Amino acid sequence: MFPLAPTLASLSFARSESLPTLALLAAALTALLLWSYRSLPMPPGRRTAAFLLKLSGFCLLLLCWLEPQWLSLAPKQRAHSVAFLLDNSLSMRLPAAPGSPSRGSQLLQTWLPASEWRHSLEKQFRLRSFTFGNALRELPKETPLLFHESPSSLASALSQLQERLAEKPAAIVLLTDGAASDLTDFAPQNLPPIHPVIFGQPLPTPDLSLGNLTTTLSAFEDAPVSILAEVRATGLGPTKVRVQLEPVDPPPLPGASPILAETSVEVRPEQGRALARLQFEPLRTGPSFYRIRIDAPGLPPNSELTLENNTRLLCVNRSSGPHSLLYVAGRPNWEFGPM
Repeated sequence: MFPLAPTLASLSFARSESLPTLALLAAALTALLLWSYRSLPMPPGRRTAAFLLKLSGFCLLLLCWLEPQWLSLAPKQRAHSVAFLLDNSLSMRLPAAPGSPSRGSQLLQTWLPASEWRHSLEKQFRLRSFTFGNALRELPKETPLLFHESPSSLASALSQLQERLAEKPAAIVLLTDGAASDLTDFAPQNLPPIHPVIFGQPLPTPDLSLGNLTTTLSAFEDAPVSILAEVRATGLGPTKVRVQLEPVDPPPLPGASPILAETSVEVRPEQGRALARLQFEPLRTGPSFYRIRIDAPGLPPNSELTLENNTRLLCVNRSSGPHSLLYVAGRPNWEFGPM
C-alpha cells in the first residue's frame, strides 16, 4: 500500500569537478597502452586480455580518486501520520456477494491488530483510526465495530477529519463499501491522497433505502412539523414508493390510526432518488419519537436486499409556551409598555 523501502537512490562523486580532466587522462592512458602493446611478441588473444586488464586497473584507480558515493534517501520513520477511516454504517451488514460473508466481516478480517501490513505500516507512520457513519468518531484500540450507524456521511467525515487533526496526514486510507449518502455535491479541497479499499460489489438485487432526513420545526404550537425525506431505489425501474410516519413514544391513542402522515413519490432509475415531504401535528409538547417507514406496494414480498434501511427513528422536540415576542415599530406607543 505504501512504499517502505528507500524512495530515492543516486550515485554521486565527491570530486565531480575533476571529471573532464580525468576523462582526458583516461584517453591518454588508453592511447599509450595501445602503442605499448602493439609490438609485444605475444599471441593476439593474450595481448588483448593483458591490455584490457591493465586499462581496467587504471580506470578503477581514477574512479576511486573521484570518491564515488551511493546515496539512499528514505523518509524518517514515524515523522508523518496516516489516517484510517472505517465505515461503521448499516450497509456493511450486507453480503459482499451473493452467498458470501458480509462486507463488515471482510473489513474486520482485514483490520486485525496482528496483521502484518499494520505492523509494517506502524514502523513507518503514526496511525490514527476513525469510524464514520452518522458522525466521525476516533476508534480506540480493541473497540469492536457494530455496523449500526445510518446514514453513511463520508463527505462530512472527510471535512471533519481536516479540523480534527492538527497536522495534515500523509494519506487517508478509506475502508468502506462505497455506499455514501452525501457525495453528490462534495468537492474535496486540500485533502491528502485518499486510498479507498472497497469491500463488496454492486448487487443486482433491488433495494429501497432512506437517505437524509431534514426536520423543520416552528416555535408556534399550532404550526405543523415538516419532514423532508430522501428516498433511494437501486436495481429498479420507475417505482412508486410509499412513505409513512407513525408514533413510537407516546403510542397512539386506542382506536386512533397508527399512521400520522403518509405520501407517495416516484423514483426514476436515471435519478435514483426522490424527495418526500410529510407534515404532521406532534402528539405532545417536549421530546417525542416517531418512526418513518418506506415500502413499494408493487414489489413482491421479501424481494429487497435488506429491510434494515427502510425505517428510521426520528425525535421531535416541540417546546411549549409562553414565547417572548419582540415588537418593532417606528415610534413608541403608549399601549405597548415595557415587557
